[in-house]
Amino acid sequence: LPVLTLLGYVALARFILENLMTGLAFITSYWLLRGYARALVHTYLVKPAAPDDDGASDAVHGTLYFWLRVTIDVVMFSVAVPLAVLIFTDIAWADLLDAAEKAFIGIQVGGINFSLRAILIAILLFLAVLGVMRFFQRMLNTRVLPNTKLDEGLQHSVSAIFGYAGICLAVLLAISAAGMDLSNLAIIAGAISVGIGFGMQSIVSNFVSGLILLIERPIKVGDWIVVGADQGLVKDIRVRATEIETFDRSSVVIPNSELISNRVMNWTLKDRSGRGIIKIGVSYGSDANKVREILLEIADKRREILSYPAPQVVFIDFGASSLDFELRYFLRDIGDVLSVGSAVRFEILERFRAEGVEIPFPQQDVHFRDIDRLADAIRDAGHGNAKPVIEAKDDIAEPSAETGDGEGTDPATPPSTAKDENRDRDAAARSIPDAGGDADGDGPR
Repeated sequence: LPVLTLLGYVALARFILENLMTGLAFITSYWLLRGYARALVHTYLVKPAAPDDDGASDAVHGTLYFWLRVTIDVVMFSVAVPLAVLIFTDIAWADLLDAAEKAFIGIQVGGINFSLRAILIAILLFLAVLGVMRFFQRMLNTRVLPNTKLDEGLQHSVSAIFGYAGICLAVLLAISAAGMDLSNLAIIAGAISVGIGFGMQSIVSNFVSGLILLIERPIKVGDWIVVGADQGLVKDIRVRATEIETFDRSSVVIPNSELISNRVMNWTLKDRSGRGIIKIGVSYGSDANKVREILLEIADKRREILSYPAPQVVFIDFGASSLDFELRYFLRDIGDVLSVGSAVRFEILERFRAEGVEIPFPQQDVHFRDIDRLADAIRDAGHGNAKPVIEAKDDIAEPSAETGDGEGTDPATPPSTAKDENRDRDAAARSIPDAGGDADGDGPR
């Protein structure tokens, strides 16, 4: 500004200085009023959290204060922009009101009419309808459905379908209030459906699969399901995926399309009863009837095990080391299958020990043929004699003594073995290649 003044542009320097000071004053005033409004809201509208309040109360207060600050910012910005236009431009107030009225009523761009009023009405209508539907959905979850005889999974399905219907209704009403022709929307939807079919195929498939799960109900919230290597309790069925909480307290999110197209084992689809099996093996010297009585007696004492169908002891097979039995029973709640099975196994072990019933280790009997010759060979080797050559043929351990000149044979050697050795020596003497002496040769033996 001093340079412009020295160069003779005094009016330009004054114009710049005045607008600069006005702009700084305007921004400073805006910032101070904004901070003052936030301070008033925080002091009088938001209740300060007491020192003994829990974290949930602080979160509620923080959320309320956040939305109030957003409201203050929107209102002050809406007021500050027209004032800034009036102060820093030569636009008259009447012209500004006329432009705002045209923008509020509608601006025609080609064949589309953009109306700020219609857009605001559409947004307000969407929020109002969505809020009303959420309110009725909450009432449905807390007061209506719990008083019915529907199970928990069906209640969740009804609530989810009601929520989706509310969102669709709010969107359609908002589009209609905005002045958009639904027939044109149908044309646009038909045009983009091709792109959806290729680019969003998996998303659409998961969405449709989620609706099928809610309507057909092959699984429901609270069911114990097994999907591949994952198993656990169904916690939530959402639009795209289903959340399963495993028994390790970890969450597994599975796309809905996998639950529709793949095999799913549901332990609690019709009821919560299920069968437990305990396998047990006893020694061959045990009394099978006594084992059966002990197992049935243990099963009958457990209150978690149903009396009908009655527990059953099945003689499975004659095992390699034991007589194999199975104790089969049905539980009132399949969720107790691990705890009941563990308790029954503890009691079986104690009763078998008390009754003298043996649970054998895996056993294997080894039989040696011609054990006398093998013992003599081991004894000679232990006394430091010449190490005998032991040839094993057809599981028979037979020693044979080595000969110094290669012509003597052990009388105990079988005739077939002696014939093979003589044949090999004769072939080697005539220099016939690969007549059976070389194990790596290609000629016939």
